[in-house]
Amino acid sequence: MMLPRLDAEERLSNIDTNAVSFGALQPDDAERVIARLECTRDGIAMEVPKPVVASPDQLGGIGIGVTIVGADGMPVDG
Repeated sequence: MMLPRLDAEERLSNIDTNAVSFGALQPDDAERVIARLECTRDGIAMEVPKPVVASPDQLGGIGIGVTIVGADGMPVDG
């Protein structure tokens, strides 16, 4: 079922294009959208950014408790 995915991708691209046209995006977001469209136009595969992994301190700051465990499944003091 590739057609629904292509349809969704095209609709999202249209939304991005309209948002850029009407100035509804932050400058960095607008540049990202334009760069993606230019790469698509030129046949260049964009490098997918690596996901950012939150540290235990960052997660704790938003209320998510983290327990680091070793290979044996026991908590590690750190």
